[in-house]
Amino acid sequence: MSIDWLFHLEKSLEFGKEYYACQGTGRNQWIISKDKEQLKEQAQTIAKQKGMPVSIYQLKTKAEGVQGCFYLVPLRIEESGPKGEPMVLWSMVETKDAAEMIRDLRFGPSPYFAAFEVETIKP
Repeated sequence: MSIDWLFHLEKSLEFGKEYYACQGTGRNQWIISKDKEQLKEQAQTIAKQKGMPVSIYQLKTKAEGVQGCFYLVPLRIEESGPKGEPMVLWSMVETKDAAEMIRDLRFGPSPYFAAFEVETIKP
């Protein structure tokens, strides 16, 4: 299930693994990857398709969030896709309070993540 994937992501971040994210082509779609270079290539393609810059964020645990950072929050968590891939609709918000209010609670309190912008990819 996608919620299990979110909990795994949260635990991985707690143990110091690095993950990065950028907005995908669809509304509320985000791409999350351990490989920053691969994500940069995908962000470049998305930037060209959209004709606008795409930011890459490093994800951290919500406890590592500080004033001025963003939060990547699961708005809707679905069953996993046909290949077992997680199906999550996301939103980026500016405060921890907003993240707490909009996160999906259907499977219990879903994890959300602090997001620090590390790079902007131009078309």
